[in-house]
Amino acid sequence: MITFAQLKHLKSKKFQKLYKEILKYHNKVGYFFDWSRQWEYPWILKNVPFKKRDVILDVGGGTCHFPSLVARRVKKVIVGEIYRERVWKTETDNVKFLKLDISSFIESKTKYDVVLCISVLEHLNDTLSALKNLVELVKKGGYLAITIDLFLDNSRRCKEEEIMSIIKLLEHDFDLGKIDLSKDDLYQKTTLQEMKLDLPNLYSRNYKNRTSLGIIIKKKK
Repeated sequence: MITFAQLKHLKSKKFQKLYKEILKYHNKVGYFFDWSRQWEYPWILKNVPFKKRDVILDVGGGTCHFPSLVARRVKKVIVGEIYRERVWKTETDNVKFLKLDISSFIESKTKYDVVLCISVLEHLNDTLSALKNLVELVKKGGYLAITIDLFLDNSRRCKEEEIMSIIKLLEHDFDLGKIDLSKDDLYQKTTLQEMKLDLPNLYSRNYKNRTSLGIIIKKKK
């Protein structure tokens, strides 16, 4: 599955239920829950088939509370970060730390059931090199789940024109499933009160040229 964030995702009852779980936890820990995360977190929890026995690698997830939410659903979450002090304190004992620089060459015998990389690649100088490293860390039959903040006015890294290069890199090792790159008005709206969700930042006029690209794909066996 490869898609832009879309309004139809938010209208799902399962999405709304997951959103409320995330918001409740967010309010408890008081952590930053900005415009893109309000779509990314519930979208990933809804669409990645997490299993109780899974060992998850969350690359660059140290500065957020999302690994703790995933840890409720799996055996273990390993947070791959460069610096230990960046890793968010968690109330669960199945979240561990691994020193990892996804921008550098990685040769690891350890593979993971699911590799997450949420809103990280757009901050790196070489997106495709980091993506190749992510691919190597996924087990055969495992899942890669990525989100990328895209600036549709091409004002920052990870431009829309790079999407096809990303897809081409992934198609050799993964079953890509449905690809829906049609745009709707998700990030053009300023309010969507009929959704009955608390999304104060998601529809800000300040982000009218932004969207998120979501990728959840299964590695070939």
